[in-house]
Amino acid sequence: MRAAFLDGAEEITVREVRPDRTEGHLVEIDVIACGICGSDLHRWRHPDMIVGQIEPSIPGMAGHEVVARAPRTDGGGHRRVVVEPNLAGNCGKCPACLSGKALFCSDRAALRSWGFSERMSVNGSSLFDVPDGMADELASLTEPLACAVHAFRASHTFAAQDGTLAGRRIAVIGAGAIGLLAIAAAARLGAEALLCVARYPRQAAAAEALGAIDVLDPVVDDVVSEIRGFAPDVVVEAVGGGPETFDLAVRTVNPGGEVLVLGLFDDPTHLDTRRAAFRELRLFFSMTYGVIDGRHDFEVALEFLESDPGAFGGLVSHRFPLEETADAFVAAADKSTGALRVVVAP
Repeated sequence: MRAAFLDGAEEITVREVRPDRTEGHLVEIDVIACGICGSDLHRWRHPDMIVGQIEPSIPGMAGHEVVARAPRTDGGGHRRVVVEPNLAGNCGKCPACLSGKALFCSDRAALRSWGFSERMSVNGSSLFDVPDGMADELASLTEPLACAVHAFRASHTFAAQDGTLAGRRIAVIGAGAIGLLAIAAAARLGAEALLCVARYPRQAAAAEALGAIDVLDPVVDDVVSEIRGFAPDVVVEAVGGGPETFDLAVRTVNPGGEVLVLGLFDDPTHLDTRRAAFRELRLFFSMTYGVIDGRHDFEVALEFLESDPGAFGGLVSHRFPLEETADAFVAAADKSTGALRVVVAP
């Protein structure tokens, strides 16, 4: 099969490799599409900073926003599925897995290939059916939307209100894909009002389409004053990279409020602990998804996508074949091109 490899910083090659061999409870799936995540871009730029058990150069480059064809359990043909990465190789038996937190599995099996390839072998329990009629590219948003859904559902704010954001004002810093999907998730979980900080016109338009009542331009607006004037109960940091946006979130959230951190940072980031303490702030660093109150974040994300495909449909802005994975990453990294979400299709 063909698969993309990360051979160095910003260095991708596609080559032929021996396909996975399905063993035991694993299911062999054919990849239809795989989106490029912000964490993929971070790994592409800084392969020396990879965290966890994923090798820097592995078939498929750890692509995890996967839509695929899988055999039906009754043996009759195929079905379209999305893959929940934490369940793809987890043991299913340790305390973390049994509590719905497979991210922390203590006996995870490394996958032989990931989503920027033609084929994968995964645990059958990681597959969620794509609703009939949903476009493949729309389904590729399930994984990143589940990240945003989880950040809110696992937050103190959500739990303190019996599973809703009703009456809460949410500010989202950053309008890349995860920031836009955080807006979408907050709107559909009942937020009263949403504000977004977006650098590019296409991002701003998408933020408004997904539910933001106001969008700030960091180049021309006084974002500190504007966000404070909005009086957000929750501020979502969805940029990462450098420390500026994390500091902005801590400075502008309401006293007694909560900062949800979805961005990944290149270096250790400073926290003004005196400011946080005197304002009694809560910080929640959210990474992926899981099971909360018996419902998987993936299930909630699929429901949101199915209920409003028009609002989400425009987020996939660029499409590349597998052979052009290197070009796809360059496009995803350059937001000035209008890239929102970039998808690779084998």
